[in-house]
Amino acid sequence: MENSQVIAEVTPPDMDLAAYRANTNPWPKLKAVQDADPVFWSDRQQAWFVSRHEDVKAGFMDRRLSADRVTFLFGALPDELKKKYEPILFYFPQWVVLMDAPKHTRVRKLLLQGFTKPIIDGLADFTQGIVDELLDEVETKGTVEYVTEYAFKLPAFVIMHMLGVPRHMYDEFKGWSLDMARLVGAPEPSIELLDQTLRAVNDMNAAFSKLIAERRAEPQEDMLTALIHAVDEGDTLSEDELLASCQVLMLAGHETTINMLGNGLLELIQHRDQWEKLRDNPEIARSAVEELLRFDNTVGSLVREALEDFEWHGKQIKKGDVVYLMAYAANRDPRVYENPDTLDFDRKNQFPLSFGPGIHFCLGNQLARMELEKSFVSIVQRFERVEILDDELDWNNSIVLRGMNYFNVKFYPGADKQAQSAAE
Repeated sequence: MENSQVIAEVTPPDMDLAAYRANTNPWPKLKAVQDADPVFWSDRQQAWFVSRHEDVKAGFMDRRLSADRVTFLFGALPDELKKKYEPILFYFPQWVVLMDAPKHTRVRKLLLQGFTKPIIDGLADFTQGIVDELLDEVETKGTVEYVTEYAFKLPAFVIMHMLGVPRHMYDEFKGWSLDMARLVGAPEPSIELLDQTLRAVNDMNAAFSKLIAERRAEPQEDMLTALIHAVDEGDTLSEDELLASCQVLMLAGHETTINMLGNGLLELIQHRDQWEKLRDNPEIARSAVEELLRFDNTVGSLVREALEDFEWHGKQIKKGDVVYLMAYAANRDPRVYENPDTLDFDRKNQFPLSFGPGIHFCLGNQLARMELEKSFVSIVQRFERVEILDDELDWNNSIVLRGMNYFNVKFYPGADKQAQSAAE
């Protein structure tokens, strides 16, 4: 037989982050981009993709890259629309996650007074109580839409408790938070989404202004009271900074955890060996959560804007260029992790970039870890298995957070529960 050589057409690796279902299975394209170039120019996004662990980590800490997503998100809007959406343009840049130093340093230092170890440790029993309450409901129903019935409620109830928001306002705060999250993660925000977010900002501000006035009159043992009275060398949060901080804490305090509760359960279902390992060894909960955060990180890409011209790996980054720090690619970088596409709760070198690092290291990382640990340990020990009922998983359309819009599952009680039901 005559030898022949087949020459395959090579398509430059690229990703359309704005495409519907771009989050469905990003790993092959992420790997191609990661292998091709440490600092890759995307024609589709008109932005730079940084995807290797070392570079993404450096990008988080690079002061030449601004976290202020609002500037270029609204930069193309005509003046009349900027005026219309002025409350968004005013409050969002005061979110600590969208600030740059030195203002970020000052506000973060004040906010940390609401995340002291005694405050977080004091939430352990409360959090476990919410986990048990929600899983009781899940067990009774058997078949549930997990995102709505569990993943959204747990972190929302916890952060509402911390901020002193009464639970009867859950539906209102849920709607406001969803609208804000959709705007922050939107590849191309629509006027409809901007209108929804404008209403959300105004309505949430009105609700928090009322709660703040109540706490000033009657202080409580909660985070909102702590933030109202937070003082550092005579410095305090202004009224607008306090409202902006309440907005972002309500949003960031549960949005990323919602997605991780869904993504983590999905991976436990699909990796039965790791389910059983955690079930039989609950003491590994911390390392299990770290590995789940690495393997299926909810933080897809964090957006940055270049504040000046500079060179990176031989590429000329220009002032105003958009840079995507691809955290979910970095967490599977083979240059750092052996067999990165394998979920392994015994992995020693985890170090996921899911919560940071750098000045934007997540304020609520210990709270999120606690919620995830208590949830997953309780689920694997309480239920025999969980069955996925969806023929196709429906992933969100966000360039920032990767998670499922809905997740229909059936929970099967453990052997003890089954025996108890049969006896009854």
